[in-house]
Amino acid sequence: MFARQTLESSDLIGILFVMKIDPSITPTPFANIRDASCYKREEKTIFSMHSIFRIGPIEQIGGNNCLWQVDLTLTSENDSDLHALTKHMRQNTYSDKEGWDGLGMLLIKLGRIDNVQEVYDVLID
Repeated sequence: MFARQTLESSDLIGILFVMKIDPSITPTPFANIRDASCYKREEKTIFSMHSIFRIGPIEQIGGNNCLWQVDLTLTSENDSDLHALTKHMRQNTYSDKEGWDGLGMLLIKLGRIDNVQEVYDVLID
């Protein structure tokens, strides 16, 4: 387990993701690729690009500040919280603006003025 290697270095933080996936409630494509991995002891799963996980409890492992477990649950397309969040984001993130203009307006709203300047400098060049 790669996360345990952090016990040897105080400069690293290891995170173990524990994923709960119920294929009966989500059509999100995923595949176990354990047999294709170079590390046979590890479980490896790949997910489609649009996969969204709900973050659950985050806990220290063994009382160590450098090793954490994060529980994740794959959401379904019918998740009411996800729909509410998506609607809120669309209403509050200048979704009526297209492309770079929308990004610039969002960065201004977030108070990221330096980033706005970078975006518009790229557009001017």
